[in-house]
Amino acid sequence: MGQRLELITGKVGHTLWQLQTLEGVLATFFVLVVQAEQGMGSADAETKLNSALGGTFGSTIRKLIEAQKMPEAFKSRFGHLRDERNWLVHHSRSDSYVAVGSDRGCSDLIDRLDAIANEATLLLNAVSNEAETFVQRHCVSTEGIDELVKKTLDNWYGENEL
Repeated sequence: MGQRLELITGKVGHTLWQLQTLEGVLATFFVLVVQAEQGMGSADAETKLNSALGGTFGSTIRKLIEAQKMPEAFKSRFGHLRDERNWLVHHSRSDSYVAVGSDRGCSDLIDRLDAIANEATLLLNAVSNEAETFVQRHCVSTEGIDELVKKTLDNWYGENEL
């Protein structure tokens, strides 16, 4: 039973990590494609980004859809992932309590957690590609963006792990 609980909590942590990474990237994408203006200073951009990061995943999705900046192919995927994220955060423990004591329950939960994490990763890559296309279409140099990404990853994972 202890090994199942350790496996489950590790998978929950990994899945939440993936979701939180996607939430941050999606909030950044929102600021980039909806709120950013040519010549906007870094202080204004940072204020807008902090505000977007303080919002919920669902509100960011809704705002992108309302602004008609959410690619059509992603709408249903983000809606489903939002529902799965909310289940994970609010109901997974009570809904999956049997998973700690049952091989079948554990397997089912792990499969669901893996599916959530995988979809978050796929959407993260898709949003990153959309953001890159957006900045290139608007003649923005990606050099500064690449440096910021490297700096962020260095802060998250340590310089030696990349």
